[in-house]
Amino acid sequence: MLRRSRSNVYYLIEGRARVQEDGLYGFTDENGDLVIEAQYDYATSFENELAAVKEGGKISIIDRQGTRVTEPLELEVDSREMNLDYHFLDRDGWIIKP
Repeated sequence: MLRRSRSNVYYLIEGRARVQEDGLYGFTDENGDLVIEAQYDYATSFENELAAVKEGGKISIIDRQGTRVTEPLELEVDSREMNLDYHFLDRDGWIIKP
C-alpha cells in the first residue's frame, strides 16, 4: 500500500490532530494513526468533540469518529476565513461566528 504524503500535521486537540495529505484534510489520533481519512477540502480542529469540514463547497459537522452530525450546508465561507479559526461550534453542531 502506498503511503500518502503528509505535508502538514497540526496541534493535537481533544485527542485528534488535523493532518493534510496530498492536499486533503483528515485526522490522526494521539499515536499518529489516521483515524479519519484525508478526504476533506478543509477542516477545522475539534472543539467540544466536533469539527467543521468542507467538502465539495459544502460545510458539515463531524464527530471524533468522522460521522456527520449535520447535513452538508452551503455556506459562503472560504478556507482562508475558516483557517483563521473565527468559527466556533455549539453542542448541536451549529457554526457560530463571533
